[in-house]
Amino acid sequence: MLIASVNHVKFIFSHLGIILITLILSGENCCAQQQQPLEIKEKSQNVLSNESPLNLSLEETQWLAQHPLIKIAGPKAFPPFNYYSADGMLSGMAADYIRLVFNKLHLKMEIQDNLLWPDVLKMAKGKSIDLITCAARTEERDKYLLFSDPYLSFPLVIITRTTAPFIGGLDDLHGHKVAIVDKVSVYEWLKRDGIDIDPLFVKTPEEALMAVSLGEADAHIENIAAAGHLIQQKGLTNLKIAGPTTYGNYDLFIAVRNDWPELVPLINKALASISHQQRSEIRNKWLTVRYEYGITAKEVVLWILCLSGLFATGLLVFYAWNRSLKKEIVERKRVEKALQSQKSTLDSIFRVAPTGIGLVVNRVIVQANDKLCHITGYAHEELINQNARILYPSTEEFEFVGTEKYRQIAEKDTGTVETHWQRKDKTIIDVLLSSTPVKIGDLSQGVTFTALDITANKCVENELIRSAERYKGIVEDQTEFICRFGIDGQITFANRAICRFMGKTNEEIVGGLFTQLLPNTGSHSFLEILDKLTPDTPVYTYEHIGLRQAGKEYRGIWTFRGIFNNGGQLVEIQAVGRDVTQRKILEEKLRQSHKMEAIGALAGGVAHDLNNILTGIVSYPDLLLLSMPPDSPYRKAILTIQASGKKAAAIVQDLLTLARRGVAVKDAANLNTLISEYLLTPEHKKLMSSRSAINVNLDLAADLQNIEGSPFHLTKAIMNLVANGAEAIAENGTITIRTENRTISETTSDNNNLMAGDYAVLTISDTGVGIPPNNLDRIFEPFFTNKKMGRSGTGLGLAVVWGTVQDHNGYIKIESLEGKGTTFTLYFPVTKQEMSEVNHPSTVRDYIGNGQSILIVDDMSSQREIAMELLTNLNYIVKSASSGEEAVDYLKENSVDLLVLDMIMAPGIDGLETYKRILDFKPHQKAIITSGYSETNRVKGALKAGVKAYLRKPYSLEELGVTIKKALAP
Repeated sequence: MLIASVNHVKFIFSHLGIILITLILSGENCCAQQQQPLEIKEKSQNVLSNESPLNLSLEETQWLAQHPLIKIAGPKAFPPFNYYSADGMLSGMAADYIRLVFNKLHLKMEIQDNLLWPDVLKMAKGKSIDLITCAARTEERDKYLLFSDPYLSFPLVIITRTTAPFIGGLDDLHGHKVAIVDKVSVYEWLKRDGIDIDPLFVKTPEEALMAVSLGEADAHIENIAAAGHLIQQKGLTNLKIAGPTTYGNYDLFIAVRNDWPELVPLINKALASISHQQRSEIRNKWLTVRYEYGITAKEVVLWILCLSGLFATGLLVFYAWNRSLKKEIVERKRVEKALQSQKSTLDSIFRVAPTGIGLVVNRVIVQANDKLCHITGYAHEELINQNARILYPSTEEFEFVGTEKYRQIAEKDTGTVETHWQRKDKTIIDVLLSSTPVKIGDLSQGVTFTALDITANKCVENELIRSAERYKGIVEDQTEFICRFGIDGQITFANRAICRFMGKTNEEIVGGLFTQLLPNTGSHSFLEILDKLTPDTPVYTYEHIGLRQAGKEYRGIWTFRGIFNNGGQLVEIQAVGRDVTQRKILEEKLRQSHKMEAIGALAGGVAHDLNNILTGIVSYPDLLLLSMPPDSPYRKAILTIQASGKKAAAIVQDLLTLARRGVAVKDAANLNTLISEYLLTPEHKKLMSSRSAINVNLDLAADLQNIEGSPFHLTKAIMNLVANGAEAIAENGTITIRTENRTISETTSDNNNLMAGDYAVLTISDTGVGIPPNNLDRIFEPFFTNKKMGRSGTGLGLAVVWGTVQDHNGYIKIESLEGKGTTFTLYFPVTKQEMSEVNHPSTVRDYIGNGQSILIVDDMSSQREIAMELLTNLNYIVKSASSGEEAVDYLKENSVDLLVLDMIMAPGIDGLETYKRILDFKPHQKAIITSGYSETNRVKGALKAGVKAYLRKPYSLEELGVTIKKALAP
């Protein structure tokens, strides 16, 4: 009993200093009010109410107008003054004052959030922050900051563990490890005052208090309001206020960048205008115990005298209490026996419980059942009296559980947290923790907890999540459109592909109607879909034309799969769709290509026969004109016959161009030269004479690069485009011809698929009536025309242009607006090849022969006769053969200077095969190839084999003579 009394006396003396300090800091009358615990509570007062106007000068008003937005920052974790709540909102007393100040000055703030205190100071020094919400004033900070009047003031106190050795003031900190928040002014003050401490630098006050609580530091100096808030919030019940400091109250200022001195008096005016009621609302919102005033030495003496009287009274009470203690012992033993019985029962339950059960006091494990030992892998003696930190894989996890659990306990007396534990063998397990205080409202009694190992359940849960994510990934990554909707048409799911395609968010699509998503699936079509889906035919495919984002039309194919319940009733529909617009375009191009191939095959066959027939019409007039006097009345008729034959040959050539079989020779050419030459032709002059109200404007690039191609075909394309433009202009109008160099940096994704590279670009535009949209896709079809009968050509003009562009590996683009006109843009790849010299018109003496021997090889007798007569008149010795085989046999016994080989001869071998056989025994034999068809791969093969030239039928006397003259040249 005496021992118990002595212990009580020690208890009273050991806590006398703590009680004294707490009473001093409270600033309240000890006789009128009991000691209140430090407690931070959030209330709902509207601290932004009761705004009063400020009396601002014109210069101040102008400055505010020039700086409407202020970048602010404050300590990331300095509750209750400045911190960020769980939802990321700026909170605390300083935040409320700042909002009042900004509200009164009509300023807007841009919050630079979640910055550590050193980063805040660094950014303020660099002027990337304009204002700090709360800061202490130091000599160092005075170099780059200006400070307002102090608006918050609380005393600084020393915080230690309840079990720590006595520390009553700053002098007792010598040699102790003290947790210091990096860059705060306290450390500078301690060094200034010669307090020799071992500093442990941390980032936030919360980390400092945790370090003291866990024994990593002996003490921490903190603002009493901030310390009290964090101790209560984090449940750090093993901490106490050990004593005051000599630094008086801790003043907080609003700090401003030093190049904005105008802002400081504005802030001071706003602070001064904050009413006492508003200040009380802010203080009461965050604190229930107010520390508004300091305390004098005189008051300390008064408190000590008062406490001394209380202590004397306590001794008298102690004596009376000691006498009554004997009576209580008997009753206590009886109660202890009953409690022992209950304890035995609880211990048995505690031991056999299938769930881990334990008791922690200040997060130190003081009890643990067998199941808890089994879960953790520790022996009982290894767990008891150990900090619960040993059960966690990281300090962050340990702190999170403590914060969250004690927050829940404060709200509803119990806390449940799902966390990770680390067993003794380092295995990580998933644990569900449930905790409740031994005594509600008093955490110092300890907290009981249950621990359930949910690792297996988490594995199953995680596998289900991964499976769902894999499924979702497969669905979301599909390029097809996938959605689900009910029989009422309401969409319940839509993947990313359909959202991207329709240009809408998932929220805009899900919940809407399928008929709104695809306008062409109206109520009638939707009912048709429902009717088609039955348990026997659960799949239905639907093709439609719809509208996507920006009103663009597209073609889609949807496959609907019905989902039925056990009764066979349709309950939901899964739809998979795809955009087939590009496929339809490619199909149309393929169809067009097949059609052009068919037309080409027909044109090629017709051209071959017509060219053979036209050879006589084009060639014989040259012979007749050679023997006819200049004044013969028949000369004009013969020239007309020859001109008609050449026109017919030109039409045949258009057919070959249409079939993309007409370009025989490609030379370097310049579009500017071809355009200039065309404008001087009789054809163009005739066109302009019939349409005198049309102007032709030229805009030709002076440095236009050359292209590789057939000047004849390119000129024909220019002529057709100009004629097309003239036909489109009803009366007055303009045709503009433009050339330019253009570089395409990357291949286009439109229908033209224009490859990257350098191009010479020809643009021919007119101000005519334009082309209707429904005709744009058909204008290059052969014989398709809307032109007037009798005024237009054959209907092959634009088809020939298309074929010429394709033959030259070019691209063509058309733009047209009805009533505005049409523009054709042709792209031709450029070449570094230089243009050859222009050949001047020849006379007969230029290509007359010297008696050389020539063998004509052709399967048609009329062709042989024409060629023989022409060459005989040109002073050549001419022989003929009706087949390739006959020519081979003839040359085995004879020699000739030149072979004139027809390419296509039936039956028997063609011109290429004939030449190859002759080369076997006459390797240096010269030859030329003629054909009424076109330059085929066989013709190209003959040229590679050594044939000197290719001559297209029908040919004139001059064309034949010049070609043979060149072929015979050494």
